[in-house]
Amino acid sequence: KKRIAIMLATPTHGNLGDQAIVYSEKRFLNSIGFSNKQIIEIPNDYYLAYNDVLLGFIKRQDVIVVDGGGNLGTLWSYEDDKISQILNEYKHNKIIVFPQTMYYDSSANAKLRIEKNRLIYKEADDLTISFRDRCSYNFAKETFPELNCVFCPDIVMSIDDLNFDFVRKGVLLCFREDLEKNIDDSKIELLKQVLDEKKIDYKDTSTIVSDYVSCENREDVLSEKWKEFASAKLVITDRLHAMIFAAITATPCIALDNLSKKVSGSYEWIEKLDYVKCVDDFEGVLEIFDCSY
Repeated sequence: KKRIAIMLATPTHGNLGDQAIVYSEKRFLNSIGFSNKQIIEIPNDYYLAYNDVLLGFIKRQDVIVVDGGGNLGTLWSYEDDKISQILNEYKHNKIIVFPQTMYYDSSANAKLRIEKNRLIYKEADDLTISFRDRCSYNFAKETFPELNCVFCPDIVMSIDDLNFDFVRKGVLLCFREDLEKNIDDSKIELLKQVLDEKKIDYKDTSTIVSDYVSCENREDVLSEKWKEFASAKLVITDRLHAMIFAAITATPCIALDNLSKKVSGSYEWIEKLDYVKCVDDFEGVLEIFDCSY
C-alpha cells in the first residue's frame, strides 16, 4: 500500500558511467525514505519485453524514476525516444528524471524532435527533469518553458564513502571511441610519445566493459573499476564519468571536453577540487601535465 519507486528501463550494458548512475540513484532513494522493498528496478530488457504487462501493474500513486545520463536530444536518439515513450505511457504518474545532459544538433530532424518532445513534456501531469550542466538547463528552460527543470549535479557525485589506500602508480588513459569523441587519435598517440619519452608508465583503460551488468553484479563491477582509478597517480580522459570516478576516488585528473560539452558543464560542480582540472584542448593537457606530474 506504500508508494513505490519504479526505476524503469535501467541499463544492462557495460557502460559503467550509466551503471554508476543507477547505483547512486538507489542510494539516493534510500536516503530520502524509500526502503529497498519500495524500490523496484525494471532492467531495460524486461521493460522492452513486458511493458504491456507493467502498464497493468504500476499504480497511479507510484513514482516513475528515469535514469540520468546524456540521453536527451539528438545525440543518442534511441535513448531519447525511449524516455519520451516512458513519459507518454506514464504521464499520469509522478515522474522524476535524474540529472541529464540535453543536446540537439542544428538539423531539421532536431527541430521535429523538439516539437514532438515539447508535446510529450507538456502532457505529463507531474514531470520533473533535472539537468547536470548549465548549458542543458538553460536550453531546456528556453526551449520547453512549461517544463519543471532542476539544476543539480550528476548523481554519481553523491558518492562520498570510497576509502581506498593504494600506492598510486602510473597514468590511466581513458578516451572515448564513440560519436561523442572530440579528440584525434593522432593527439592521443602524441601524448603516449610524451609519456614514453619521460619514462612514465601508462595504461589504456575504459569505463566500458564487455560484460552483461545486472542488478546482482553491478556493485562488484563498479568497485573493481574504482579500485583501478584509486591505484593510478593520474587519469587523463575525455569521458565524463572517468572524471567523476577520479573525483570520488581522490585521483588526480586532467579532463578534456567531449562533443556535447557535458564534461566541462559538469566540471562546474567539482572545480573546487584542486586535483581535478578541465581543459579546452589537447595543448592544455600537455601544459598541466608538465607542471603536475
